[in-house]
Amino acid sequence: MHRGGGVFEGAPLALVHHRGRKSGQERVSPMMYLPHDTAPDTVYVFATKGGAPTHPDWYRNLTAAGEGTSNAALRPAR
Repeated sequence: MHRGGGVFEGAPLALVHHRGRKSGQERVSPMMYLPHDTAPDTVYVFATKGGAPTHPDWYRNLTAAGEGTSNAALRPAR
């Protein structure tokens, strides 16, 4: 787990690894997550783009590929 600085000071950050849906290149996106209260292997990540009406690219890449990995979940995410 990583911890952010600035406005994200102390917030848990995950590094999510995914492949670009068009390029096929490996990407890494840092994002905040919310750990589940009673299930330590479950984390929640919210696909937001600062209030924009569209999904962020990392979300679109993950849904196109069907999987990715995260250092927060410590296992493949689907």
